[in-house]
Amino acid sequence: MVALPGRGLIGGLSMLTFYFSGTLQLAVGSWIALIGFFVGGVATAMLLFYV
Repeated sequence: MVALPGRGLIGGLSMLTFYFSGTLQLAVGSWIALIGFFVGGVATAMLLFYV
């Protein structure tokens, strides 16, 4: 799978999940959301503790 130039990571992910079934797409989306919340939580904690 080659990501189209100008589309970036989001475009590549949407093209990738387009070929998967709905259940797998849901699972991948929930994992991405979980990682996003974790990264956001770590960043927020660092801001709170270091500022």
